[in-house]
Amino acid sequence: MVKTAQLAVVGTALVLGGLLAACTGDPGTPGPTSTTTSAAPTTTTTATTTTTSRNLALPPGVGPFNSAVCVANLYAGGVVNGLIPYLDLVKKGRTISDAGWQDIQTSLPDAIASSTPQRSLLQQYSVPANFPAYQDSDDLLAAMNAVLDAGKAKDTAKLAPAFDRLQTASQVFSEDCGALTRH
Repeated sequence: MVKTAQLAVVGTALVLGGLLAACTGDPGTPGPTSTTTSAAPTTTTTATTTTTSRNLALPPGVGPFNSAVCVANLYAGGVVNGLIPYLDLVKKGRTISDAGWQDIQTSLPDAIASSTPQRSLLQQYSVPANFPAYQDSDDLLAAMNAVLDAGKAKDTAKLAPAFDRLQTASQVFSEDCGALTRH
């Protein structure tokens, strides 16, 4: 219950901070403007990473487990949702405000610390050692740390790929959790 409340606080702080920075108060620095008004707008598409289902299933006689086995899944979802407004700024060619960078730098360590016990939770619930959730939770934590590193460096060039990595790791681990908790 305490962990769920902490997740709500972290997720809410990230979302509100991002929305505040993206929508009001500090819209960031606008990107370059063009003096030519007759040119057609240019659209840029970026590759998105999608994951295909691995059709995970637990071995016969194992699980399903309580949803508490997947605390990192909850925190990762909050972090991903909270970062979207910042990524939207970057995609629009705007800079993230100092307050936005500070939000990333102060919110992510809590999510990382709360997700760090994930491996021990899997072991505590006797999830089989060969189940992909062990490696996938490690990948998720590494992705969260990559976003934090980009936030500490205030590096928009590193933030976007780190976010994509985090989003993919979150989707993969979420699939693991679906298999673990499927009733």
